[in-house]
Amino acid sequence: MSWQLVGAYLLLGLLLVSLNLRSRWSWWIKLGAIVLTSTAYYFTYHFVDDLKGWPVPDPLPERFSVHWVLVDEPNKITGEEGRIYIWLRHLDELNQPYGKPRVHEVLFENALAQRTEEVLASLMDGRQINGFVQMSEDGAEADALSGQDNQGSLSSEDASLVIEFREVEKVALPPKPAYQG
Repeated sequence: MSWQLVGAYLLLGLLLVSLNLRSRWSWWIKLGAIVLTSTAYYFTYHFVDDLKGWPVPDPLPERFSVHWVLVDEPNKITGEEGRIYIWLRHLDELNQPYGKPRVHEVLFENALAQRTEEVLASLMDGRQINGFVQMSEDGAEADALSGQDNQGSLSSEDASLVIEFREVEKVALPPKPAYQG
């Protein structure tokens, strides 16, 4: 998609240049139009990612509601790293989702991929899942936080990222008063 966008920009730029070469406008106006169009291309190309729904470069929030997950396994033939995509909304203090859903990208890790597949099965069963992220300086401490043997943790250079998924409990509503009419 991005190469087609670049091709369209180049074609439009060539059209602008050819039209400017044949017009009787002053060269300062022609040069200004070319610079303005080129600047617009640059900014459009670099900021279209946010409009297309591509993964945001931000780290995962500490608490979030999971809407969907996708596991893209590593490709051994091309050497491309795998990714795990999580569509989520932030949670407020009352653990209620707010804001627009966004997709976040996490590096592939086998144990986390298995857990996200389980999350996907729960989502398909109609259950609501929340995620919680914790940072730990020590891998053993990260294992203790997750309650598992390094499942769901991702390693960065000096800290471990632990992602825990929990099913949202159904709220017990009080009984309705009897109709008196």
